[in-house]
Amino acid sequence: MTGIYIDRKWEYWVYRPYLGKGKKGSPVKLVPMDRPASEALRAKEKILSPADNTFKVLSAGYLKSTYFKEKAPTTKVCYKRYHEQLCKMRMTDGRSFGDYLDTEIDSLLLREYLDSFIKDDGSYLRGYVQANRHIAYIDSVFRWAKDYQKVKHNPAKIRKNLEKPVRNCPSDEDYYHALFIPGPDYMPFVMELAYLCRGRKNIEILNIKLKDDGKSPYVAEDGILLRRGKGSKTQLIAWTPRLKTTVDLAKKLYGIASIHLIHDARGQRIKQEAIKSAWQRRMEVLKGAGGKPFTMHSLKRKGVTDFDGDKAKATGDWSPNMARVYDDSVEIIAATK
Repeated sequence: MTGIYIDRKWEYWVYRPYLGKGKKGSPVKLVPMDRPASEALRAKEKILSPADNTFKVLSAGYLKSTYFKEKAPTTKVCYKRYHEQLCKMRMTDGRSFGDYLDTEIDSLLLREYLDSFIKDDGSYLRGYVQANRHIAYIDSVFRWAKDYQKVKHNPAKIRKNLEKPVRNCPSDEDYYHALFIPGPDYMPFVMELAYLCRGRKNIEILNIKLKDDGKSPYVAEDGILLRRGKGSKTQLIAWTPRLKTTVDLAKKLYGIASIHLIHDARGQRIKQEAIKSAWQRRMEVLKGAGGKPFTMHSLKRKGVTDFDGDKAKATGDWSPNMARVYDDSVEIIAATK
């Protein structure tokens, strides 16, 4: 602990900076001598680091930066949520992560955070994926801060927890059972469109408009122009009798006019919270009837799996690897002889 020592006359931990050429600065009281050395170190860091270099301040600055403005709309929503979660997260010393100085955040601290989600048998606790997202966000904040010389290091350059895709493709029996379970009138349309268009519920399906606004998916003359999120390719999902019938019936939903294909009884876009609660109730009914619950995102997986054609094109993803993630079909290969 260079420059830190106990002054028994003052009964304080004291820091005396080295000025170079054999000279030292005036001693500065840190914390009483009965306090642990770790507190003295933190007090020293506060002296050496600018007051605006807490993670809370750095993160808030990042959210105002051009780096953040270039992100996709859905990524911006997630990053704002991660900012709130991390700034409030309580650490073992009783402080929040947001109050940590940049010099207090190192790769060991972040590695231990990720390790806290790994059980003794190597399996993961719930929340390990979100922990990975937190580290990715911290990486973005420190990359921006380092580029603008606000910090000298990026502690988030560490290996994240291994993520395995959840294979949860619903069977035909469970899908059609869930489709007709009583609930909000819009739910069957959301399910069918997610399945038929192989779309993400919140980013794509709930955003389908009846007219083109230049940025949202919309009902076109030849099908649904699906402007996908997360960097996936825009696709025209051509009409099939089933898709056309679904869209025609959805237009008559609640008997009122709306710019949204799927809307509530007031013609407004369905909120994510409403979908989430309605889906949970639907899956509870399915489970009570002996079925196997599944996620709404699994409807995209089922749509890709059931698609009779090029699976890579069905997903709208640029990477063939992502197409394999969504495809649960079993490849049929002839025997050797």
